[in-house]
Amino acid sequence: MHVLHAFQKKSKSGIATPQPDVVLIEQRLKAVTARNKTSGNK
Repeated sequence: MHVLHAFQKKSKSGIATPQPDVVLIEQRLKAVTARNKTSGNK
């Protein structure tokens, strides 16, 4: 299990995850996926 990002939602309006957080999560997921492929882990 990997924790890619954690944050506290501050806005009471809207339900969407802030775009900067989404971008950061996607970058970290790609990095973990690439690292697992090169190390042979699945």
